[in-house]
Amino acid sequence: MAAGRDLLLAAPTGSGKTLAAFLATLDRLRREPRDEAGVRVLYVSPLKA
Repeated sequence: MAAGRDLLLAAPTGSGKTLAAFLATLDRLRREPRDEAGVRVLYVSPLKA
């Protein structure tokens, strides 16, 4: 995730995949502030069955 390359993370439900991705994204936003406006993160919530 930190390298910024494509990544497929597969693990059982409830193992923390979303939290891991979210925390990595927050860390990157904190470490690399930008002055220009615009969307830097887009989170699409999965649909529940």
